Amino acid sequence: MLETATALKGYLDKNKVSLNKVASQIGYSKTALSRYLKGDYKGELLDNRVKQFLEDDAVEDSRWGFIETRAVKMVNEVCNICYENADMGAVYGNAGFGKTTAAVHYVKANSAYTAYHKCYITSSGRILMIGIKKALGLPDTGYKNSHQLMEEIIDYLCKQHRLLVIDESDLLSVRALEMLRAIYDDSQCGMVLLGLPRLLMNLTVGPQAKENLAQLYSRVGIQVKVPNLTYDELKGILKAYKITDEKIVNAFFERVKNGGMRKLAKILLRSVKMAEINRCKITIKLIEKAEGLLI
Repeated sequence: MLETATALKGYLDKNKVSLNKVASQIGYSKTALSRYLKGDYKGELLDNRVKQFLEDDAVEDSRWGFIETRAVKMVNEVCNICYENADMGAVYGNAGFGKTTAAVHYVKANSAYTAYHKCYITSSGRILMIGIKKALGLPDTGYKNSHQLMEEIIDYLCKQHRLLVIDESDLLSVRALEMLRAIYDDSQCGMVLLGLPRLLMNLTVGPQAKENLAQLYSRVGIQVKVPNLTYDELKGILKAYKITDEKIVNAFFERVKNGGMRKLAKILLRSVKMAEINRCKITIKLIEKAEGLLI
């Protein structure tokens, strides 16, 4: 309990966060938390709440920056090719493998000619067109139907050589996908579609597996399956955290070889924070505990 209280004091000093704010986040009064820091409040439940709070904060740890993996390089290559050759690309892979992170990083680094739009399950053709217009920085021209919005996008892209990056496009309906085909055909802009593995099926037979989208799929000039982390990539990432013990590296790899970068970030950062709180080295048992905290 004393070690956790000390860790909390360090957190408050480092991040300049008020005691009142932390108290409200963990569901206790400021008075109770103040007594806890002084060692006057004895309670296992509060101690566990504080530990969980400090561990959760690890997910946002600033040390976890952008990491250039094979997946990132693949997304960059596809985007470059599609922009330079006005081609259409499809990038697909399992959830958590880094597709969105890589795409957003590319768009930010090349904002002069790229536009990024993320789709949702509610993205109808009209909502998709509104989102693309906004991503392109086009002004709001009042209420218009989906076809009118599509024509505005096409007119703009005929004059501007841009790259459209459409994320989570596996969620789109047949109508929305066909509207993207129309934009691509009539404007000859570069376009990259990202999504889960079902994206490829959607591009051929549609979301209901009964449509014929051969016209759309025939436009795809390059398709790439995003890979998961390799063992060597993982070793390089862990080395930055001074984790080189082969048994520990193997323990991380067994847990993330099918879960991707997202799972690695959560388990690794929680493990690091838990080790700091308990002033110990990262062990397999500690990794197991960190993994057990995941939903």
